[in-house]
Amino acid sequence: MNSTSPDYQIAHTQPAEFDAFLAEVSKYATGDGGEAVDYIRQRQAIIDLDIPSEFGVALPLAAKRVHARMLVFISPQDHMVNPHPAQEFAAAIGAPVISMDTPCGHLSFGYQCVQIGPVVAQFLADPGSVRGQTLHDTGAH
Repeated sequence: MNSTSPDYQIAHTQPAEFDAFLAEVSKYATGDGGEAVDYIRQRQAIIDLDIPSEFGVALPLAAKRVHARMLVFISPQDHMVNPHPAQEFAAAIGAPVISMDTPCGHLSFGYQCVQIGPVVAQFLADPGSVRGQTLHDTGAH
């Protein structure tokens, strides 16, 4: 249920459909707890990913060690992964940040809620030509 934002759930789950939605969620919540352990381990890995600590330096010094051109995508409505560390790192290395303005949250890429292809193609052709921007919801999900 946290994969999308509350706005997405409201738009895509009518009150009369809630019981069916909850039954679908419950169907995948059964088992021996392995899925819960998987989710916990994923969150621990995300929390432990701390590039400055890996180098034993502050963020600005860690950023100086990055030589690759980067394009950073964030979804402010992502309720699974906090976008702020990615924004801070992008700012430190001077990478453009592409913000996805969509209620799709963590599923913004998979649900094709925004059109990222043109920006990615532009970045691959000429990394210096891409600037930070906001991509808006397509409504196609």
